[in-house]
Amino acid sequence: MMAEQVIAAGDVLMIRRVYCQLRAEGVHAEGDPRVLAANLVYLYRIGVKDEQQLLALVPYVT
Repeated sequence: MMAEQVIAAGDVLMIRRVYCQLRAEGVHAEGDPRVLAANLVYLYRIGVKDEQQLLALVPYVT
């Protein structure tokens, strides 16, 4: 069960790239940046593992 909660290092870097790109675009600039990070991790855990898909879907969950 613990293995299901581990995110690979390469995927963490991909999530970080998406996070930095969205912050640069002003997504959640006035809100809590932790919410944006949590939403990215949530999308990753439910199966969205492509960088472009994450970028496209984040506005719908924030």
